[in-house]
Amino acid sequence: MTKFNFSFDQLCTVWYRYDFDIEADTQEEANKLAIEAYNKRELYNLDWLPVETTIEKVELKEDGLSTEEILTDDGDVIFMNGTIVN
Repeated sequence: MTKFNFSFDQLCTVWYRYDFDIEADTQEEANKLAIEAYNKRELYNLDWLPVETTIEKVELKEDGLSTEEILTDDGDVIFMNGTIVN
């Protein structure tokens, strides 16, 4: 008997956290500089980590698109949201 590998994918939402430092004389100044860094898009190249406590499964009714799929080892989707895909 041959063994076949499959993947079960579920669409989820998650927050990502980017840790960074700001040097300033006061917290108020640091807050202002952090917001300025955001506005200048300087925070998007930082190393990020998912905040695992925020992972939530997206329900079908929320987006109307595929939220659960079974895929073959070749990446072919054979099952989507309770429906067999040909």
